[in-house]
Amino acid sequence: MDFADHVPQGARFTPHHVPPDIVMVEWQPCIALTDGDAEHIMGFMRSAGTAPRPLLVHPQDMRSISRNALAAFAETGWVSRMAVTGRSLIDGFLLEIYDELYRPPYEVRHFEVDAAALAWLRSPDTPIGPVSRRRRISGRSADRFPTTGR
Repeated sequence: MDFADHVPQGARFTPHHVPPDIVMVEWQPCIALTDGDAEHIMGFMRSAGTAPRPLLVHPQDMRSISRNALAAFAETGWVSRMAVTGRSLIDGFLLEIYDELYRPPYEVRHFEVDAAALAWLRSPDTPIGPVSRRRRISGRSADRFPTTGR
């Protein structure tokens, strides 16, 4: 699939196809992600296929993201699971907060490198669809964010 044909005009991201069915998105460096950016990426995901797909995100030192954009990502039916890569510890911490506050219907994880993220996204034992709160948060962070019964 040629993703370039599906990128909305004015979009501030570059999508790539990673076999077998992963969409990798690179945001412009140091972007302040807006509601419009979220609409662009969700429109792209809808046009990229008929089924939800794994998403690998390169935030590239993203500076901020609007609340409506966060909500749009959490409410999409076009993502089956999401891996965010970056060496910043803050990225991982913020991703855990996003996961707890917005509760997307897919599993979200942070990785330092693409290789580990891609291995997880391709793993056949990675759940697709709603997953338990305890399983969604990896490592010791599960102790910092206990399940609240919601």
